[in-house]
Formats: sequence, structure tokens, C-alpha cells
Amino acid sequence: MRHVILSQWDALEPSFQCEARDYLLDLGLGLYGRRCSNNVGSSPSPLPKAVAGACLSAAAVFWKRCWSAATTAGAAGNHILNNNNNNTASFHGTTNAMMISNQQHLLRHLEQILLQPDDPACNADGMTTAEATCLFLNTLIGEFNGSSTTGIQLGLSLEYHHQKHRAFERDGHGLQECLRLAMSALGDSVVRPILQQTGVNNVALPDVLTRRAIAIVSLTIEVLSWEFGGGSAWNAASFASSAQVSASLVLIKPPVEWRDYLIRPDFLGAVVNVYMYVRSCVANNLGGQKTVDLGHHLRQLLLQLSSVSGGIFADQSQSAAYAGFLLEGCLSVLSDAKSKEQLLEGEIVDMCSMFARLVGNFKVDVLHTLPSFPNFLSAVREIGHIMLVQNSVECEVCGGDIEMMEGYEWREEAFNYILDAIVLMTDDRWLLGSDSEAMKVSALFASSLSPLYESYVTCRIKMSRLEEMYLVTNAADLDEVREEICATDLEEQMITAGSLGRISVATSAMCLSNKLQACLPQLLALFNAADVSHHIPPVAAALLEEVRLIILCAQYLLTDDNSGETPQIPDAIVQACSIDEAAFNSISGLISAFMSLAEQQASGITLRPEDPRLSPLIGQTLLSFFARWAPAYVAPSTENYDDVYHGKGALIAWSGADTGPGMINFCITLCLHYFCFWPQETLVQQGAASLIFALALRNDLRQALVNSPSFDQLASLQIVSTSISHASSVVPPGADTVGVSIAHLQGFSRLPYVSRARILSALLVASSEADAKSQPIFEKLLQTLESVFVSLVEGLNYKRHNPHDAISLEMANLCIELYGGVARASEMSNNTRVTTFMSRSLPHLAGLMKFYAEELSICESLLRLFRDYAEQFIVALEQDDCVALFAASAELLKSYSSSHCSKSRVVKSSIEEEQDYNDVLSAIQLLIHLSTKDFLDISFGYKNSAAVSDQVTNVVFFGLQQVLPLMTQGLMQFPALCTQFFYLVGSMVDSYVEKVCALNDELFQALLDAILFGMSHSDSSVSKSSLRAIADLTKEQIKSRALDNHLRLHPDLFVKCNKKLLQDVIFQPLVWDRLENCSTALLPLVAVDMNGFAALVTQMCEQLETSEKRQRLQMAFQELIKPEVVTKVVAKGNEGRLNRLQFKKEFGIFVKNVHSFLMVK
Repeated sequence: MRHVILSQWDALEPSFQCEARDYLLDLGLGLYGRRCSNNVGSSPSPLPKAVAGACLSAAAVFWKRCWSAATTAGAAGNHILNNNNNNTASFHGTTNAMMISNQQHLLRHLEQILLQPDDPACNADGMTTAEATCLFLNTLIGEFNGSSTTGIQLGLSLEYHHQKHRAFERDGHGLQECLRLAMSALGDSVVRPILQQTGVNNVALPDVLTRRAIAIVSLTIEVLSWEFGGGSAWNAASFASSAQVSASLVLIKPPVEWRDYLIRPDFLGAVVNVYMYVRSCVANNLGGQKTVDLGHHLRQLLLQLSSVSGGIFADQSQSAAYAGFLLEGCLSVLSDAKSKEQLLEGEIVDMCSMFARLVGNFKVDVLHTLPSFPNFLSAVREIGHIMLVQNSVECEVCGGDIEMMEGYEWREEAFNYILDAIVLMTDDRWLLGSDSEAMKVSALFASSLSPLYESYVTCRIKMSRLEEMYLVTNAADLDEVREEICATDLEEQMITAGSLGRISVATSAMCLSNKLQACLPQLLALFNAADVSHHIPPVAAALLEEVRLIILCAQYLLTDDNSGETPQIPDAIVQACSIDEAAFNSISGLISAFMSLAEQQASGITLRPEDPRLSPLIGQTLLSFFARWAPAYVAPSTENYDDVYHGKGALIAWSGADTGPGMINFCITLCLHYFCFWPQETLVQQGAASLIFALALRNDLRQALVNSPSFDQLASLQIVSTSISHASSVVPPGADTVGVSIAHLQGFSRLPYVSRARILSALLVASSEADAKSQPIFEKLLQTLESVFVSLVEGLNYKRHNPHDAISLEMANLCIELYGGVARASEMSNNTRVTTFMSRSLPHLAGLMKFYAEELSICESLLRLFRDYAEQFIVALEQDDCVALFAASAELLKSYSSSHCSKSRVVKSSIEEEQDYNDVLSAIQLLIHLSTKDFLDISFGYKNSAAVSDQVTNVVFFGLQQVLPLMTQGLMQFPALCTQFFYLVGSMVDSYVEKVCALNDELFQALLDAILFGMSHSDSSVSKSSLRAIADLTKEQIKSRALDNHLRLHPDLFVKCNKKLLQDVIFQPLVWDRLENCSTALLPLVAVDMNGFAALVTQMCEQLETSEKRQRLQMAFQELIKPEVVTKVVAKGNEGRLNRLQFKKEFGIFVKNVHSFLMVK
């Protein structure tokens, strides 16, 4: 019925529209049935809820269509309704139905239903009708707000929805009247009758009252969820559901006119009291599921009220009073729950969420003025402690099996809300002030919240111990995906908990130190055990996990992630250590304990490297800690800190003549032990190399690094082992004479080549300064590598070695990886030495592809080497170095393509991994780096710059031709490959469009098919690159007729492009994130083939089911495509800046209008 009426809405008489609207409303509310029954003297049968809901939904849509009528038209409306002409049949015959003249009359009618007195004779019917009334108002508000999906696909323009949204919001009988009605009903029909029940003990709320209360509270929540300012829900292609809209509203900013309804202490107190009574019913198992649902809805209402912000508050005092009532209500709920030991799942999560919402909304400068603020902090600590302890106890009961814990997830959610609230408070900018009030609040935080950090550490460690013991005992293991998710969640939680710990640095550091000291004796006994065991008992595994957690807690407490930035000590640590000696001593003791632990482990692996009880995971965690800690704490630059802290605490602790170099030597020595005695522990090797590299990035620490005795040993090992591959057991002559231990050399030589490359990068960066100690090391590292590589190349070129025997293969792998290490060492001083060195070797490296193109691992390593070198150094290359790189790259890609790109490597099954195609990805990325404008910019100004620029074009274009046949649609399913390929295609078409047009037809069609595939890709970056490419190709055809040869073979080329663009992009929901690019592509496509485009539009119109839609689509295209603009594009190849801006604007309107009635599926 709804579809039929709406499809003919404009053709129907207004009287019939109103009659249909009011009939369905009466039917859905149950009023029509009662009127009929009164006439015949029988009781009405209620409609099924689904049918009643459908009637109310249709009535809401009809009312939205009618809402534009002015309220003052009531008399005219009554005249129309009472004088229905004979041309339109009466909708419900002679039945005495309730007729509503306008929206004012509608809301007055609904108010009478909602606020009617509780007449015992018709109580059940009244409640049912009131419940249906709330459902109708919910649907009506959803229709106007865009949160309901019932009125979306009705053939109406987006501007229509915007106008209705504005009308409902600004109309005095629209949104504000709904708010007044909802608040009145909340007071008269929820608060008052429920509070009257409080005097009756052990009696559940009547079911009809509970249902009515749920409906009214839901209505209030829907009103508060209104999106002011036009309705962002109507600005998206895919319209959100009500739940999605509500979830996205963190803060609500209602207008000032709502102040009298919302900013009422008596109202807030009454809602809290109602909830207190409802929760007591739930706790005593009175009322069933409906009572539980009512409690949930009331909490959601309180959450909404906690989010009210903005100009609705007259001043800060009113804001503080409002926040105070909510805070005290929340504390009352939690106090009652704790006293009766009734911690209900949903309630605790919502209350903790309310804590975070209040803090994020009202900030510390308002909340700290409230008398209840100290109680609030205590409640945060107590609830957090309870959540942690309960999880810990349940974990113990379940024997460490986390999956068997019933309350784990909701307690974790509640605790995470608490951590969020604490971080919002401690990071509040108001606390940065130096006034006494801010200092008092900071002290209050320390005294109230700091104990929670110890609770967190204690319970988190206990649970980890129990879980590890369970896993080892039962030989169980987490799947990789779940393990990764758990590790990510733990890291995020520990980062937040670190902020909690910094509230009182001394207490937190002392807690960790005590925990570590308590388990160190057992751990050291485990490390120093005389026997060699290949089995870790459950108790030992639990101990190792406990220590690992302590190290992680210390890492997130004492350090920040400074990747890509100058490492700095957190301000809270600097401040605490400068004014509190206990904090400084605790941190110093903790660092000393970690160093002692690392030394004991290093000593153990020299004797028993195969003993798993020495725990490579502990070693990896220690390295991760020192990689973040040492670059920040060792000899920090005082210019990054306030003058008041200079010469104090952490800024000088590891900056002395002995302490600074001593700490650096400790780090290098530790890494050296890991390199030599745990060469096959990949994660440990990555951590050790990262630690050295992090220290080397500090320019002011490089001299201390080079002066370290352990650095000399490490450099000597790297130099000597350059000629030792995994297939070689020969120790070079003279190894003993350079102070290298044979045992160390044998272990170091077993390192994976990737790890040795990382070490080489770190050594080169550390020794890149031009002093007497550094320069010989730097030169020796490069000279040794070049000598070994030249020997390999000569042996292959002169056929002294078989390129495919084990020794040659391994040596080639080693040399390529080490050259990759050189290519990744760009963050050094005076990097021209590296570019000169690499330019000599690039031709020979490219030549290796001729020997090893069939060896996929070597092939991939070579492409990755060239890619990394281009990425790291291309900006700094001189002209001769540029020429060398491009000539070598051309040779490399030529050899690569002759072996790989001539074959069709397609994805054979869905289980194939993207890593299997890293060679293709590296080749694409190499071309991207070679084609960057940075290179082109520096090439100008040198001799023969035009020739160099041509070489750039030729090499990059040649590479694209080689890669293109390989990029099937199967490979394009891999995200990284797809994104990089289309970025390359987009930039190539943009820069070398004339060369693209001149491709042979087979390659051009393959490229065009790829571009058309990319236009409708779900990744917007891929789509935008493809759309830009289509626009560039089309404009080039308009300017120079460059595609005529292809058009002779494929006359429908542009029709195919237009059809793909319209059907698969513009008329699809995904158009919204690529709207501008679609407009840029559409206009030249229209101009290049007007006849083909017109025929396509005609064909699409003919496929529509109604003449109205066909006419609307034709009119939309006629309004969009203006002949004078198209003529200008044809004449000049572009539309001009003003026309382009105008077309972009009109295209957005076109898409919004067309989407309202046409969605191609």
C-alpha cells in the first residue's frame, strides 16, 4: 500500500493523501479497531506488532511528505477533509475515523494519548496505544533525521530530505514539540508512577507500565540523538541506522531553547531515583527481562544526558551543577551496587562509560569544583580494582583458561573505560597550569588513583602467569590471528596504563621494582641451572611470562614511542625525578635490575645457547625496552627540556663521562652476545639490530658508539664474515690476528643474511662521522664488501664458478642482502660516499639478474635492493649517479621481464599469499620511486639534462610495459599490489600520456581494462588514480587525436568507458568518496563522444520501469551537461577553471538527486 500510494503521490488529491495518512496512523495505534468495535458492540482484536509497525511506518512517511504545509492552514485543511470530492474514492468509507488537520493537531492528539490518566477500566488498552504512539514518534523523528531506512528509496531528491530536516528542526511544532512531549511523558508516565511503586516491597513493576516506560525512554533518547545543522545522515550515500547514529554521537549540542527541558536538577534526580528502583527490581529478580530492558534504556538515557554540552549551559556554574547531579547519581548507583555486592554486567560497563563521558565533556577544570569529585576519584579506583580482582579470581578458578571465563570481556571493557577516563583527566591541559589549584588536583590524583596501577600490575601479571601455565600444561596454543589480536589489545591497554602509572612515578616504579626483585632469585636460578633441558616446566614458563610482563610495564611507564622523532624522556618522568629522589632511585634500581638480568641471560647463552629456559622471548623484550629507553635517557640534549630540570635527575643520571659511554658499551656488548650465540633467533636479532640503529641515529652518540670496545669487535666480525656464506665453512686467513674470536665468528656467520644487512646499516650510520676513528671503519666495511662482490662477479662472468652451485648461490644472496644494508643506511653524515660506492656496483648488481632471474628469492632481493636504494637516496643523487641508477635499473628490469613477465603468473587459488608476489611489488615500487618529481627536479640544471630526463621517461615507461602483462585481475585482489600498481599507472598516464596512447593495441587494451577495473574498486585511492588516468587519456584524445589508431579497432572504446563510469561508479553507493574525480572524468568523456554518450543515456533511460523515472533521469542529464561547456572542452581540451568548479558543484547535486530514485545493482 505504501509503495502504491507514494508512487502516485503527486497525482492524488490532498484529501485522499491526508485520509490515507490518518487511517494508517489510527490503524497502527489501535484506535481504528476500537472505533469499529464500539459501533458493533464487540471487542477489537489487536493487530500483530509487525503489521501495526508497518502501518505506523507508512504513516510517518506520509506525514513527512505533508509536513511542508504551514501550521496556520488548519481551517483550510479541515474544509478539504470535510468536503471530499467525488473524483477520489473515500479511503475508509463511512467509518468514523479521527481526522488530523495539521502537524500541531497531530502532536496534540499524540500528547493526549501519551498523557492520558491511568483509567483501570481501559488500562491495558491505554498502555498499548501509548506504546504504539512512542513507536510512531520514534519512526517519524527517524524519517526526518535520516536514521530510519523506511523513506530513503522513494524517488525523492536529497535536497527534499534536507528541506524536511530543516523544517522539522525549526518548526515550533516539530522537534522541540517532540522534546516537550517526551519530557512530559517521561515525568508523568514513567517517573511518577514508578516512584509511587517504591513504597511497595518485593513487588515487580506491572508489565504494561514497564513496556510503556521503555517506549517513552526510547523516544526521549531518539529526540536527544537528533543531528542539528542539516542532518549529516542525509549527506552520506549509505544511510545509517538509528543505532549507528546514536553510537557516533559522543557529545550532544542542543540549542539554547532546550535549556528549560534538560537543565533541571529535579529531572536528573528523578531519573536517577527511577533507575535505582528499577535496578533493585533487577537485582531481586523481579519483573523479568522487560525490567532488565528498562534499566538498560534508562542507563542509555543517562549516558545521553552526560553528553549534553555547548551553549545550552548559561555559564560554568550551571554546567558544574548539571555535571554534579549526574556524577552524584552515578556514584549513588555504584555505592548501592558495591554495598549489596550486586555488580551487574551491563550496569557497570555503562557507568564506567558514563565516567569517561563526563570527564571528556566537562573536563577537570569543572569537575574538580564539585564536592563529590574526591568521591568520584575513589569510585574510579575502587571499581577498577574490583574489575581487576574479579577477573583475576575467575581466571584462577578456570585454571588459566581465559576462554572459559564468563565475565572476562565485559570486565575488560569496563576497566578500559576507566583507563580512558583517567587518561582524559591526567592529559587535561588545565593541569599544565602552575597555579596552586592545579597542583592540588594533581596531588589528589596521585593519592586517589595511583594505587590502581599496582592493582593493575598485580592482577595482569597473575592472569598472565595462570594463562601461560595452562597453555604449557595442556600443550595448548593460540591461533596466530587470535594471538595477534590479544597482543595488540594488551599493548593498547599497557600504553594507557602507563599514563596511569605516571600519576605517581615513584610508587609505580617501586611497584615494578619490588615485583621484579621478588622473582629475580628464581629466574637467575633458572638461568644458571647446570643441567641442559629442552623442556620448560609449567612453573618455569609462568615465571618467564611474569618477568616479561614486568619489563613491558616498565617500557610503557618509562618511555614513549618516538619512532621518526627525537627520542625524549616523558615529561612526567623528568619532573618526578627532578623533585622526588625516591622516584629517581626507583627508576635507577629498575634499570640496574634489567641490566643485571640481561647480563645473566647473556652469560647463560654463552654456555647453553640451546637451553629454552634462557627464553629468547625475554631477550627480545629486554631489547625492545632498551631500544626505546637508551636513545632517550643516555646523554639527553637539555635543549628539549625546561631549564628548571637541567642538571637534575634523569637528565644527568646517564650523561656522565662513565655512565653514558658505559651504558652504550653495555648495549653493544649485549647485542654482540645475542648475535654470536643466538644467531637463529630471528626476533632477537631484529631487536638487537634495532637497538644499535636507534643509538646510531643520535648524532651526538656516534662518537661514543665508535669508541666502545664492543663496537670494534662487532665491526671486525662484520668485516671478516663478509666473505663467509652459510655454504662456506672456511674461516678466512688472518681472522685471529684482527682480534676476532673464532667462536664468535662462527656464530656471527650463521646469522641470517637479512640480520647481517641490518647490522651493516647500523655500523655504517654509526661510523659515518669524519673523525680519525670512524672513517677507517666506514671505509673498511665498504671496501671489504666491494672486494667480495667483485670476486663473485668475475667468477661468474669468466665462468670460473657455476652460478647455480650452492656456494655461488649463497654468496650471491649474501652480497645482495649486504648491498641492501648499504642502501638502507641513508640517515648518515655525508652520504655521498655511499652513492659513489653504489654507482660503481649497480651495473654488476643488475647483471646478476641474467644469472639468477629464475631464482625467485635472488630475483626478489635484487628488485628490493634497487627499490630501497632509489627510495632512500634518489633525492641526493648527482647527475652521474642518476644516470648509473637508471641504466642499471633498465638492465635489471629487462632481464627480469624476459624471464617473468613473459609468463602469465596468475593467482591459482584464494589461499595464495600476497608475499608470494613481492618481486612484482618491488618492481612496481622501484618504478614509482624512479618516476618521482624529486628526481626530475634535480636533473635540470646539469649538462645534458634533457637527455637525462628522456632516460627517466624511457626507463620508467619501459618498466611499466614489462610489468603490465603480469598484473592480472587475480593479482589486483591483493591490496598492496593493487594500490601500488594503480598509483604507478596514474602517475605514468599523468606524466607520459602521449607515450601511453602510442602503446601497441594489445598493451593499451590491457592497460585500459586495468584502469576500468580500478574505477569501481572499493579502495578510494585506487579508484581516484584510475579516474584521473581516464580523464588524462580522454583529454589527450581531444587535443591530439592520439587514440585514433585504437578507435579504428575499437569504435566503442569511449562508450565502454562511459558505461563503466555511470553504471559501476556514479550510480553506486561507493561514489561518495570519489565524487570529484568522477566529475573530472565524466566531462571529457562526454565531450569526446557526444553521440555515443547520448545513445547510452537513452538506453539507460529505457531500462527504467516507470516513465516518471525515465523523464527525471533525462532531465537530470540535461541540467548537468551544458552544450557551451562541452563545446569549450572540444575546442580547447579543457573546460576552464570556473566551468570546472561549476561542473563539480552541479555534478554533486546531480548524483544526490539521481541516487534518490536510481540505484543500479
